Amino acid sequence: MLFFGNYKKIHVAILLSILLHLIFINFNPVNFEYVFYEGGDFIREKFNKEIPIEFFNQQANTFFFTILVSFFSLIFPFIDNIIIGKLISLSSYLFIGLAVINFYSLKNNDDKNDFIFFVFLFLIINPLIWVFGYRSTPDLISMALSLFGFSLFLKKIDNNDT
Repeated sequence: MLFFGNYKKIHVAILLSILLHLIFINFNPVNFEYVFYEGGDFIREKFNKEIPIEFFNQQANTFFFTILVSFFSLIFPFIDNIIIGKLISLSSYLFIGLAVINFYSLKNNDDKNDFIFFVFLFLIINPLIWVFGYRSTPDLISMALSLFGFSLFLKKIDNNDT
């Protein structure tokens, strides 16, 4: 059995969210989502200059996400770029859950486990977060990494105060 510590509900919710998103991972792309996964061919096509030019002509300004998709497409050439991008976005739920755990582990707030779970639940059932978890865009992963980084920063400050 896995050890979840004091945050078993959050870990189960993370796993359930990831599982639900994996079930529906083949949803059709929307709007300008294609820009990011088509840009993932940049490395595979030996740094073709036309790909970033087209990328920026579409006013997509976060090329690092596309570089990540491109890198993982080299490691997993049998997986489509759109699926790789969606899996990167899907990993956001892990970072959001870890950030919420970090926020509420400050100053030994272990008596608020139910509150922590509802905060996390409120975050992941937010329609924007839920929908962006299915999309091959950098929107959710950048927010989740920022939230996680900020929680680590506060946790470090909290540990220095005690």
